[in-house]
Amino acid sequence: MEEHVQDPTEVKEGTVIQPPQRSLPRSISYVVLLVLGAIYLINPGLGIVELIPDNMPVIGNLDEAGVASLMVLIIQRLRSGH
Repeated sequence: MEEHVQDPTEVKEGTVIQPPQRSLPRSISYVVLLVLGAIYLINPGLGIVELIPDNMPVIGNLDEAGVASLMVLIIQRLRSGH
């Protein structure tokens, strides 16, 4: 005799599926990273504190591009709920 084992992924009729909730510490860390990234891009140190100096040809703006890319990724994660 074959026994039917209920699949935990099956949804019963009338069941409401809640989206996964993101943890508060993770959300706070994302916001902190966004603020730090914005401060880095605004450049209040007038170029004194930089990972790669802007006056280096070709690669001078790669650090800003990297920070901006990470900020876009963080915004996407915040909006999607991860």
